[in-house]
Amino acid sequence: MEPGTIFFQLFVLLMSGLWGGLLALRLRQPVMLGELAAGLFVGHAAVYFCPSRGLDSTTLSILSEIGICALLFDVGLKIHLHKVREIGSEILLIATVGVITPFALGYFAGVLFGLPKKTCLLIGASLTATSVGITAAILEEVNKAVSRIGNIIASAAIMDDILGLIVLGLISGVVSGQSTSIASLFVIGTKVVVFFGIALFLLRPLASVALDVLEAVYGEKGVTLASFSFLLFLSFISNIIGLGLIVGAFTAGLALSEARERDEIHSAFRPIVDIFAGLFFVLIGTQMNLFDLYPLAKNDAGVFLFGGVLVVCAIAGKVICGLAVRGSARDKWTVGFGMVPRGEVVLIIANLGRSEGILTQAYFSALILVVMITTFLGSSLFKHMLDSNEAC
Repeated sequence: MEPGTIFFQLFVLLMSGLWGGLLALRLRQPVMLGELAAGLFVGHAAVYFCPSRGLDSTTLSILSEIGICALLFDVGLKIHLHKVREIGSEILLIATVGVITPFALGYFAGVLFGLPKKTCLLIGASLTATSVGITAAILEEVNKAVSRIGNIIASAAIMDDILGLIVLGLISGVVSGQSTSIASLFVIGTKVVVFFGIALFLLRPLASVALDVLEAVYGEKGVTLASFSFLLFLSFISNIIGLGLIVGAFTAGLALSEARERDEIHSAFRPIVDIFAGLFFVLIGTQMNLFDLYPLAKNDAGVFLFGGVLVVCAIAGKVICGLAVRGSARDKWTVGFGMVPRGEVVLIIANLGRSEGILTQAYFSALILVVMITTFLGSSLFKHMLDSNEAC
């Protein structure tokens, strides 16, 4: 496809995401939700108004892959490792329950519907991670970021994200491999531990020293180029050993999270994340087919019913983790609902499963529906609980 056509498609997708994000903000919803909805609209409109001019999936996918790797690098960059070390037993328990419970519920929901083992594992993994960005934005909006509940939720969501990305590493290995046996999972788990260990204990101090030298010699541009190169290198190594590009990107951010130039790197990456991660969310929306979820379209209510079951599993799996909170029933419910919103990790796993042929188009659409409903319901209920606490 000629460059002019690709540029026009980028223009349509990015502008659609912009307007979708603006509408979401006006409705006091996360921008990601608006970008997904915009992609959904563009994808369905293209079928009717421009059926012969499909999107250049290869070029756009590569650009969106860069965006999602930059996003996960930025997520890792925001995590202070010294604060993770200080996380108490209560928060660790909340995060652990918040990963294990939805994983188990999602896995057994897949088994109940007779799905293959790899698909069940993928679906279970997709329900694990809370969206740190969404919960943090809500806490800021209602001025609760520095409250006890705010600290618990933010810390638990960060820990939840780390555990979720470890699960993602395991699932990426399963997806790219041929076996789901205990021995195979052990090998993949060993790869995850070794990869994280080398990146955080060996490469992290070397990278920090290199950044200091480059900043002194080359200035801000040297820091930006070096950190982006570090992201690409770890993503490449992670992909080579079967853990996927995104695990390497997250680990690269985590490795630089205590570098003196951390804020500089974050500022440099912000435009990349804003443009290309937004493109990823819009593209995911274009790939969702609402008719897959309409039970009368194919005279089959199976996928529609499965989507509903997954929504219940996704909400229940996170609300249950609120039981680990020490405090009143209201505090438990608030933390539980605060962990419900899903985000980029579900979309990444769903896209991984679809591209590897483990998720059919219909079940891919069901997972996107889970993201949209849990994000909308979770953030709305969370805001309500925080407002109720304020009133009390």
